[in-house]
Amino acid sequence: MKICDLCGKQYPDSECVCRNNGCYLHSLMTVEAFVKKYPERADILRDYYAEKEAAVELEANRACYALNSEGLYEYDIVTVINELHGVINKGKMLSVLSEKAKNGWKLHTIYSNELGKNAIAVLGLGINSTACEDVMIFERRLQNTSENS
Repeated sequence: MKICDLCGKQYPDSECVCRNNGCYLHSLMTVEAFVKKYPERADILRDYYAEKEAAVELEANRACYALNSEGLYEYDIVTVINELHGVINKGKMLSVLSEKAKNGWKLHTIYSNELGKNAIAVLGLGINSTACEDVMIFERRLQNTSENS
């Protein structure tokens, strides 16, 4: 990380100049050089690293909670096109639900998606149509290796 010695703004090592309004194109210095030159301003860096460390710890805690409380899940998506007259394809949906249930999947979410289709007009005649599909999202819990033993 590099830092501007005028405004204290931090930049990645790849940057060479500060682009802050008050010191546009002012040279940046390494963190070590900044601390040597301005030991009384080291609190700028302390706050930066404290925020970064807190964010990393929060994400680690979230990941740990997800693993320990309920485990990990996998998802699968199945779409079923409605019949031509707009009615749901009940037979196909029941078939999909039964097959997924046999393999340990649980229906998580279902919604209808309307698909529009614009036909190109020929000799002034054209057809616009819509079709609907039902989107089913399934989930199942992944087995932890500790549970299998």
